[in-house]
Amino acid sequence: MTRLSLILVLTFVFVAVLLFFQGIYWAWRIRQNERGKDLSRRIGVVAADGDEQSKLLRQDSRDPFSRQLGSAGAWMQSVNLQAGRPTTVRALLLRSMGLAALGVGVLFPLLGSGLAAVGVVLGFIPLVLLARQAEKRSLLISEQLPDALDLIARSLQAGYGLSEALRVVAMESPLPLAQEFGRVYEEHNLGREFRACIENLMRRNPRNFDLRIFSASVLLQRETGGNLIEVVANIAHTIRARFTLKAKIRALTSEARLSSYILGSLPFCVSLLIIVVRPNYLLPLVQDPLGHMLLGYAFTSYAVGILVMKALSEVET
Repeated sequence: MTRLSLILVLTFVFVAVLLFFQGIYWAWRIRQNERGKDLSRRIGVVAADGDEQSKLLRQDSRDPFSRQLGSAGAWMQSVNLQAGRPTTVRALLLRSMGLAALGVGVLFPLLGSGLAAVGVVLGFIPLVLLARQAEKRSLLISEQLPDALDLIARSLQAGYGLSEALRVVAMESPLPLAQEFGRVYEEHNLGREFRACIENLMRRNPRNFDLRIFSASVLLQRETGGNLIEVVANIAHTIRARFTLKAKIRALTSEARLSSYILGSLPFCVSLLIIVVRPNYLLPLVQDPLGHMLLGYAFTSYAVGILVMKALSEVET
C-alpha cells in the first residue's frame, strides 16, 4: 500500500469515526428535545422552580469570558444566542481547540510538520456548524413569523392585550418562534419592563431583520400610539411578499446554481479519478515542499473564489 493510499484510508476512518460520534450526539440531543418539547414551547409557564424564574429575570449580560476575546468573543456569543444553544463561549472555544489539536495530531505523523497545520481547519467545524444552525433557526423564525403576527392581530381584535397575545402565540405556534415569544411573555409576566423584554428579544436575534421590524414597530406604537392591529398585519404581508420574491429569485437562478455546483466539484472529482487510475501521479504534491505550496495556494484560491461568488450572488430583498 502506497503512502498516499494509507493517508486516504486513515482520513476516511477518521471522518467515519467523527461522523459516528456526531450522530450519537445529535441522537441524544433530539431525544432530550423531545422530552422537553412541551416545556420549551411554554418556557415553563409558570416555572415552579425559583431558579428558572431567576434565569428569566436575569439580564442577558455578555459572557465574561467573551469579553477577553474582544470582537471575536462578541461574535461567538451573538451566534450562540441566535442558535438557541445553551453552550457558553468557553465551552465552544475548548471544543474548537480540541478538534484542532486532534486534527494536527492525526496528520503530523502522516504528512510531517509541513501539512500538519491543515488539521487546524477542524477547529473551525464547531464554529461553522453553530453559525449554520443560527442561520437556519433565524430563517425558520422568519418563516413562522407571518402566521404568528396574524394570530397576534386576531388576538388584539378579540380584546387581548399585547402581552396576552404573545402568550397565545407561545402556546399555539411551533418552535422556535414559540420559545422566543414565550420568553418575552414570561419575562414581562414576572415583572420586567416590556421594553426590556423586547430589547432582549432583539439581543437574542440580532441578525433577524423581520423580528427587528416587529420589535421596533411595537416599541414605537407604545410610545406614539396608533393602530397596532394594522401595523402587525402590514408587517405580516410584507414578510410574505419578501419570501415570495426570494422564491422567484431561487427559481430564476436555479440553473446557474446547479452549474456552479458542478464546476466547483470538478477539481475534487478529477483528483479522485486520477488517484484511482494512477495513484503515484499526485504523490509529488504530498511529498515535495513545492507541492505543499501549490496545494496551499490551490485551496486558498478555491476558498476565496467561493466567498467572492457567494458575495456577488447575494440579492437584497
